[in-house]
Amino acid sequence: MMTEKSDGINSPFPVDALPKAVADICREISNSFEVPIELPCTTALGLLAACCQKKAIVRINSTYSEQLNLFTLSISDTGDRKSNVFKLLRDAVITAQNEYFALNEDAIAQSRLEYKLLQKKLEAASRDMIYNEDSGFTLENIKSIEKQIRDFELLTAPNVYEQ
Repeated sequence: MMTEKSDGINSPFPVDALPKAVADICREISNSFEVPIELPCTTALGLLAACCQKKAIVRINSTYSEQLNLFTLSISDTGDRKSNVFKLLRDAVITAQNEYFALNEDAIAQSRLEYKLLQKKLEAASRDMIYNEDSGFTLENIKSIEKQIRDFELLTAPNVYEQ
């Protein structure tokens, strides 16, 4: 049960550890909806984590690494505006991903095409090397194409939330 509104200054939640823009938004939401600062902060952390999925890897030691993961849960009484806070922050993420896609749609399509062409090139080179000894393709050519595929930075559209 939430007893009193945190102000972000006296809160045990480290609001200032968040990026300044996120901390400012969380403070504004906390004030506007009159909810504890922890609610928009934990919601924002969960959304930021979703935005960063598959983008960062934590290397625990030389033999163990894994992708970043964060699970958050906001618990309070019914009617404490959890849904309003979540919807506001979620909608901001959806708007940002849609704007990114609109600005980068052509580049994303081009990137997908180039990646598919590299894959087709690998298939064709492998097939020719196996079935046509005079093709001129060597194992080194195949390895080179495989490396190009591994090193290829495929542009993708962000998709934190389906609409």
